[in-house]
Amino acid sequence: MRVEGGNIILVLFFSLAAQQCLVEPISVSDKRGITSFTNNVYEVLRAMKPGSSFIVSPINARLSVSMLLLGARGRTARQIRRVLHLPQDIRTIKRNAIKFLSSDTNSDDTLLLLATGLFPSIYIKLQRKFVNEAERYFKVQCQGLNYENQKEAAQVINSWISSETVNLLQNVVQAEELSTDTSLVLVNAVYFLSNFADNFKSTRPRPFYVNRETIANISMVKGRTNIMYEELEVLGATAIQLEYEGYTHHLLLFLPFKEDGLSGVEDKINYIDLGTLKLQHYVDAMVWLPNFKLSTETDFREVLEVLGLSDIFKKTSDLTRISRSNGVTIDEIRQKAGIDIEEGDDKSGQLMHMSSNVRPRGQVMLEADHPFMFVIRDYTGTVIFIGRYTGPD
Repeated sequence: MRVEGGNIILVLFFSLAAQQCLVEPISVSDKRGITSFTNNVYEVLRAMKPGSSFIVSPINARLSVSMLLLGARGRTARQIRRVLHLPQDIRTIKRNAIKFLSSDTNSDDTLLLLATGLFPSIYIKLQRKFVNEAERYFKVQCQGLNYENQKEAAQVINSWISSETVNLLQNVVQAEELSTDTSLVLVNAVYFLSNFADNFKSTRPRPFYVNRETIANISMVKGRTNIMYEELEVLGATAIQLEYEGYTHHLLLFLPFKEDGLSGVEDKINYIDLGTLKLQHYVDAMVWLPNFKLSTETDFREVLEVLGLSDIFKKTSDLTRISRSNGVTIDEIRQKAGIDIEEGDDKSGQLMHMSSNVRPRGQVMLEADHPFMFVIRDYTGTVIFIGRYTGPD
């Protein structure tokens, strides 16, 4: 069967275990765009998943979808730029992609794996310029597949994902998700692995106040560490910053003053700039965190349509610079992200390195025993992940 046009399936897979990632410095204007898109995605997911925990990586979704600008024109291109808060100059978009994807932080303490695969139908001819630029700027690897055999096509894609992530991500594409109408599958596989810089140990179960009516006894991890800390009255929350090994990334946690205050914090999160926020106090702290694993699958097609990016999903889309085949559209955009906070290796005595003009203000006790927001940022302040924890499932 010869396919003319058809659907593009864009699948984004992310897995994060006590997470780490490095992004080279990007422009101030694009950093603002990343933060704006991150806030918008969070607001949509908050409405889609009321009361539920979730984690998402808007910057990675933004990067993969922005690649479509290499092949989009007219209204389709304008929608992509507006919703993703992208600069007008395509050269700037290409440079930012290179900066993000060219970083290498793999070490004894940190594992970072990034891979993007482009799997067109053997009956679809992609524009050579699009393929060349996708390979050059977005580091895409291309391989044609016969989607008349969905099982075999899924096996090839899963084998590629597995090999690119050292067998850490497996069986993420199902044969039933493919069809003879599939024209192109774009897979973005990312795996990060690191530990907190300071040692955390498991404790006996402690109460977690899910809401005013529900208290759950959950496993916690505890550690004494030096952290950046501030009480943000504008949010009604205490902010703490926990470093990861290598000190290139950190977990920024917003713990509401009130046990039922998460919704109020979320309402006001736009009052601060997550990309530039710097906590003011350096303290010696005893910190308790929930010992939890959180994995979230996000339907980014639904998210983007809510935000106003719908053209790429319609037959009227202009993606002719990707392929001149009739009716090529995006069918699906999904992301899978996860976080794992658990007991770490013994690193007793290791403290966060701080500049000499910052001094501890005395020990504080911080226990994340009720729902909270969190972000994971790189050393420039760029938000890589955002999410919330509302208690055990």
